[in-house]
Amino acid sequence: MLVLPPIMIACAVLAAAMATKSSETSTRTIAAIAHLADDLMLEAERPILFWLNRHANRVVLHPGVLTPGIVILDETLAGLADQRLRITAFDQTGMVHPSLSNRSLRTFLSPHPGISHAAEVMLNHLSTRDALPLGLDILHVSEGVYPTHPDDPAIGALLATHTYLENPPRVNLSTAPQWFLLAIAGDETTSDMINDALAARAKSHRPALPAETTAASEWIPTLTSTCWSFRVDVQIGPVCRSRWLVFYVNAGQWMCAQRLNISP
Repeated sequence: MLVLPPIMIACAVLAAAMATKSSETSTRTIAAIAHLADDLMLEAERPILFWLNRHANRVVLHPGVLTPGIVILDETLAGLADQRLRITAFDQTGMVHPSLSNRSLRTFLSPHPGISHAAEVMLNHLSTRDALPLGLDILHVSEGVYPTHPDDPAIGALLATHTYLENPPRVNLSTAPQWFLLAIAGDETTSDMINDALAARAKSHRPALPAETTAASEWIPTLTSTCWSFRVDVQIGPVCRSRWLVFYVNAGQWMCAQRLNISP
């Protein structure tokens, strides 16, 4: 069970105070709420780190998911529906690596014009710049970039942005969607490994990792991740804040690689 940050108590107190006043909120009150929302956004990194260290390596997603995403925290404050903190995690090791994108990502995204355009912008960037830090902020498009929930096939939930130095890339058999795994199945041995993993996940079981696999020439199967993206959404009354974060493992410690404020 995640421990909620102390700032949420202050948010609940403020919400209660607002409820006892007039329904018309003053400019000063709005400013105070906005300040608390910003503080709560910063405090949200603590439950993220707790989850990464305690729970991330045990995640097993159903094979039919559209994206490797999972809600890790969704709490209301003091029982009020308009005071909320929601954190959604997306496994970048379960996403399409840029080196595997031609055979899987474009095909899957063809029915989604807005998202397809975002994907093309990102892939074109990858084809012209090698080994540079990436991020969704390089996409100057508004549609289909940041997923709002695990079933939202936005580019941020489908294309790995911070595992680009992996060669060959690692693919998490516990979280990668079925459509992606089947697209990179390759030979019969690799197909059998993937089918076994999907069958295990359909029963909510952790897949088994074979000792050897011919997939290693193009990608490496794994059951854990070293890179996760997070969407954090904060609402306190009329004030909403959203942020996109990327965490990766460095020398055995989870580090934040990117923080982007995004539209709620």
